[in-house]
Amino acid sequence: MAPRVDENRRLYQQVADLRAKYPGSQAQWKRGALTWTGAIQPGPLCGTYTIRISWDGHRKRPVVRVLSPRLAVRGGEPLPHVFPGDELCLYYPGEWSPDMAIADAIIP
Repeated sequence: MAPRVDENRRLYQQVADLRAKYPGSQAQWKRGALTWTGAIQPGPLCGTYTIRISWDGHRKRPVVRVLSPRLAVRGGEPLPHVFPGDELCLYYPGEWSPDMAIADAIIP
């Protein structure tokens, strides 16, 4: 099913925002889906992580994965706030809205 015009416009704006805010990253919009890959540092005392964000404009929320370094578990415990497939859990159900800017709402 092809994305609707408003979904395409929303995805295009998301890509434009990501490219403007993170010029050294890669953002693309293909076949009605957005993919962004970039290096981030969540806080001043944190390391740098390469993450990928994928979103098709109508799914409940963007899919966010840490590509490197690999997230480590402590003492064999499961990683907190991670869905199966190492997808980060960043919002409670219903908190994410397609009108939110990924560049501001997801990337620190």
